Amino acid sequence: MSLIAKIATYRRLGTRNLIQVLWYTLRLKSGWLKRTMPVETAIGGPFFNELGEAELDKLSPTLKNLSLMSNPQVLGWYTVPVESIPDWSKSILTDKSMSDTRLHWTEITDFTSGIGDIKGVWELSRFNWSLLLTQTYLKYKDPSYLDKLNQWLEDWSEHNPVNQGANWKCAQETSLRILHLSACALIMQQFQPTEAMQKLLSQHLRRVYPTLGYAMAQDNNHGTSEAAALYVGGSWLLQANPDNTEATKWFNYGQQYLVERVLKLVMEDGSFSQYSVNYHRLMLDTLSMVELWRKALNLSQFSSQYKERAGKAANWLFQLTDRETGDAPNLGANDGAHIVNFTNASYRDFRPSVELAAQLFLQKTAYSDALSKQLRNWFGLNATICLEQKGKFKFGEGGYGLVRSEDAFCFIRVPKFRFRPGNADCLHLDFWLKGVNVFRDGGSFSYNTEPEWLNYFSGAASHNTIQFDDREQMPKISRFLFGRWLHYTHFDISDGNLTASYTDWLGASHSRHVTLSKDQLQITDIVSGFSSKAVLRWRLADLDWQISENILKSENFTLQVTSDQNLKSIALAEGFESRYYGQKSSLPVLEVEVVGDAEIITTISWQ
Repeated sequence: MSLIAKIATYRRLGTRNLIQVLWYTLRLKSGWLKRTMPVETAIGGPFFNELGEAELDKLSPTLKNLSLMSNPQVLGWYTVPVESIPDWSKSILTDKSMSDTRLHWTEITDFTSGIGDIKGVWELSRFNWSLLLTQTYLKYKDPSYLDKLNQWLEDWSEHNPVNQGANWKCAQETSLRILHLSACALIMQQFQPTEAMQKLLSQHLRRVYPTLGYAMAQDNNHGTSEAAALYVGGSWLLQANPDNTEATKWFNYGQQYLVERVLKLVMEDGSFSQYSVNYHRLMLDTLSMVELWRKALNLSQFSSQYKERAGKAANWLFQLTDRETGDAPNLGANDGAHIVNFTNASYRDFRPSVELAAQLFLQKTAYSDALSKQLRNWFGLNATICLEQKGKFKFGEGGYGLVRSEDAFCFIRVPKFRFRPGNADCLHLDFWLKGVNVFRDGGSFSYNTEPEWLNYFSGAASHNTIQFDDREQMPKISRFLFGRWLHYTHFDISDGNLTASYTDWLGASHSRHVTLSKDQLQITDIVSGFSSKAVLRWRLADLDWQISENILKSENFTLQVTSDQNLKSIALAEGFESRYYGQKSSLPVLEVEVVGDAEIITTISWQ
């Protein structure tokens, strides 16, 4: 890619953002952050006080219908054994430990730490497990679980002195710890922090505050998470000492920047800046946690515009979530995040997040069932008006279209990038029937793995779209940055129909028209302007597909591909998907290749 094109891409990231990143880098490389953020001693507990019998009698019934896991889970698949305290320096992805846990966080790199993906170390230090231990303590009135919670927190502090080691490197990871600790305090109604908790919160907030500008420059969930932590943590400290000027500063900055982030990053149609279903949930769960905390402490309401934008974000996820299974398209980057999971839902069940946010920000219920009743009773919510899953929906700001027909829905990703794209997924199509994701997205697998897998999962081959000339839809500048962002040339939606198109920087064009009826989906792809070949891929559900010439069949589906030009090849190949971070599995992929301008029609029908 030319230097001019790279400069144009960096300019689209925003001059202010680039300055913030440069300022952070200068402070990091010069050693200023290390000098001003010293390592301190560990903190002894207790971090939470044992509740009295009357308090437990009051709280325990609110959890009587809540199903609890015997062990916490992270990433949707890794079970955290509660029999022994974890090794906080060991990666759950590679089973390797950090070689030197005494380094200042500024001296640790994300991708060359010797343990593979550093997220494997970070995950247990998000404190997701703290919520389950607290819920189990309350439900069964068993103080051993509260003892375990305090013991784990004390051990974590002992092995992770502030600013020392990998678990202090990322301010968002630090922020998620605060959100989980506050969630525990929320359900125990223990809003007066212990002396140990005050020290722990202060250590965390002193880590978050100095680098908030860097988080803001990312235009992603880092900014919302860190602003939320400052708001929640600052207000929690003020419960113990209303004259705490440092806590007041954190609280005020958190409130100011959380509102600013939501109004900037959540678009008018509810789409989020990261173009990702799972990161959208992370952002939405963060806002829900803040709102629950605000209500519990009777703090001032956020602006009506903030609440409206949060409500639109809730509706966005509601429209994309399958009502029967709770699953949703595996769209965009997916890092395995699942925070403040109050209902102990499985990782790929998005309904609890939708329901809670809908209740809080829309005063509506998404799912009129036991889940809705549980959340209403638990948090004192009273919405009864139901949200409607519409037959068609155009999210014009974010670049998404959706149509439904009885038990089926079809979703298409349209290139409109106000923020940086993370995947070459332009005109990707997801198709769902009765909870089965028939045409499916690839996921992310890992942010630190071999280049071939990084390129595969972020590239066109991991999506249901066209790939021209064995190249990507947009050229890559770095690990997480594409250049020459695409923009659609046409995007329209009507009952049962979606149409969108784009032309890339080399002149190759792709137009896709989708028609969905009660028993058939037809996709017409028109391709032109490429040099040697265009490959259409349909990444299929793992069913017993059998191919004969241009027809593919399974027990319930018949898929046929035709074209106005001769197909150079049509074949079933092996592809890969990652529904959970750090895991990948194979799936069948139908690959159709043409060597000249062509119209390709794919028709899938079902019984």
